[in-house]
Amino acid sequence: MSTRCWLIGAVAAIAMANAGCGSGGATTPTTAASPVTDTWSAMLGPGGAASRSVPASRPGTVTLTLVGADVPLTIGIGIPRQANGGCRLTVSTFAASPDTSIAADVPYAGSYCVEVFDGANNIAKQASFTASVAYP
Repeated sequence: MSTRCWLIGAVAAIAMANAGCGSGGATTPTTAASPVTDTWSAMLGPGGAASRSVPASRPGTVTLTLVGADVPLTIGIGIPRQANGGCRLTVSTFAASPDTSIAADVPYAGSYCVEVFDGANNIAKQASFTASVAYP
């Protein structure tokens, strides 16, 4: 009887050890997708603003960089306004010089926006800028 108990115990131990193993084979680790990067240029008049929609496909970080500008400009990230266009900023940097970046975490996939504007009234006639935005 002791041989029979030992055999039953061994079979039960093997069955329990195998129960913890997955039957799906090897798994491939997932990697986060690279952010999308868009660059745009525009001209602004005194007190002017330019905004762009950012279609985030998943939660992540939106980063806006003022690549170049004739004068210091204000840059910001936010959510689009429902009426009259533009952007309701949630984060901004006043009088940014070229190569200034700001970032905002976006908790959901959806529509966000970025804006470059003459927040310090630095534009006398016209000023050009180039900005880059990276988003998930």
